[in-house]
Amino acid sequence: YRVVGTDVYVRGFVRNGAPNVPIFTLPVGARPTFSDRFFCEAGSSVGGTAGGASVSVQPSGSVQVELYAASSNNSFLSLAGIRVSLL
Repeated sequence: YRVVGTDVYVRGFVRNGAPNVPIFTLPVGARPTFSDRFFCEAGSSVGGTAGGASVSVQPSGSVQVELYAASSNNSFLSLAGIRVSLL
């Protein structure tokens, strides 16, 4: 993650993540005021068929997969493009 001004940018790559289990927790000072949800690329294998997953970022700092789309699984998950506001 990186804090730039009043925004927090998250990026990374997760393998074999489970729904509703925190991937990681943002530290105090990098946690959003409100929860936010993002659609991220996920799929069965790197270079294979990609689907998607709903990823949430909570005011507690918890970043977790809410659910995987029916067309994907947890073999990989990209966190690219997640940006939350500290305001």
